[in-house]
Amino acid sequence: MRSSVRESSARGAGAVVGGLGVVLASVHAIHAAEEFGTNLPAVFYGSVIPFLVAISVLTVGLWIERCEWRHVSPWRLVGWCGAGALVTLLLALLHIQYQLAEGVVPEHRGFVSLMFVTYGSAIGLVVGVYDVRIQEARAKLAEKTRRLDEFASIVSHDLRNPLNVAQGYVDLTRKTGDVSELDIVLDAHDRMDAILADMLALAQSGEQTVTPTAVNLDAVAEEAWAMVATGDATLTVTGDVTFYADRDRLKTLFENLFRNSVEHGSTDSEGHGPSGSRPPADDSQTQSGDSVEHGSTTPRSDTRGDGEVPISTVSRAGDDPAGGDASGHATDSTSESSATGPAPVDVTVGCLDDESGFYVEDTGPGIPPEIRERVFEAAFTTGAGSGLGLSIVRAAADAHGWSHTLTESGAGGARFEFRNVTFVDD
Repeated sequence: MRSSVRESSARGAGAVVGGLGVVLASVHAIHAAEEFGTNLPAVFYGSVIPFLVAISVLTVGLWIERCEWRHVSPWRLVGWCGAGALVTLLLALLHIQYQLAEGVVPEHRGFVSLMFVTYGSAIGLVVGVYDVRIQEARAKLAEKTRRLDEFASIVSHDLRNPLNVAQGYVDLTRKTGDVSELDIVLDAHDRMDAILADMLALAQSGEQTVTPTAVNLDAVAEEAWAMVATGDATLTVTGDVTFYADRDRLKTLFENLFRNSVEHGSTDSEGHGPSGSRPPADDSQTQSGDSVEHGSTTPRSDTRGDGEVPISTVSRAGDDPAGGDASGHATDSTSESSATGPAPVDVTVGCLDDESGFYVEDTGPGIPPEIRERVFEAAFTTGAGSGLGLSIVRAAADAHGWSHTLTESGAGGARFEFRNVTFVDD
């Protein structure tokens, strides 16, 4: 199993604290064995109790390795442990120097200093655990505050716009009696429904816990593809790999990425392909222009002009689906459709070359470099989408502890890479 950077850090920090506990416990056990039978009270207070304290330090080290560190580094706890040990060691040395100055030669100076270190390490860990909990609580509170601010922005702007449009056309219909304008009202309501659905999904993504299980990249990608209206787009999955992830959260991640690729690859009539790019966001329209990504697809937006839901094509690398070549790309039908409009987008899912994670890329117009960092922000949109789709993707990746990067695919489209994924060994 390949461990993520975060898991490696936890193991390293746990090994340091646990190793310190083992050393301290061993020394106190040896001292207790040597002094046993001479002065039982002295052995009890000088060796047995410090031995138990050292065992507690070892236990905390094991806990560090198994704990899930999301917002705070486990090395922060190691720092507290070391600080406690150092402070008590200095106090022990000062006490010994004071006794020497008084003409008293203390016995077992080294062992006494070690006993102080044992207590100091335990005290430092206690303080460190409370500090870590406080930092975790602050980070979670900051995340909730940020999410509330995002929701407030969406409600105050994105929901208000279609609501005003619907109200305006309802008033116009009342005055003129022309019911043909009600289609625009229905579109506005569909828009609000999509925004509300995405807001709910994003809210739930921040509260849900992750339950990792062994999942197959191919299987989950195809399940997610089947849940998205993909039109003439094709899906190619390369590599049969298995890794640990929450199946439902992973499907949500794929669905939003597929929807983003398909909707932009099929709706942009200009700049499609390597030479084109998704329309950059206008500074004055970062929340109301043409969408960079979409968080959901409503029944009205999922249908073609004739009201029928488009049928998608799913293929694996090496397969030869009807009407396509071995890589899953359409042939004759694609050539005919490209003469009258943009070519259907091809989406590829696969394992990264360095085997640190997986990627999702498309042959669409891509996303301009100047806005790649901003597209993961909730409510950032340059179009009719809710602006939450990639925020949901980011939330799902963060919940798993994966890093995410947005780059350009070989065909000039968008490429999303996810690293720090824990794979299952063959």
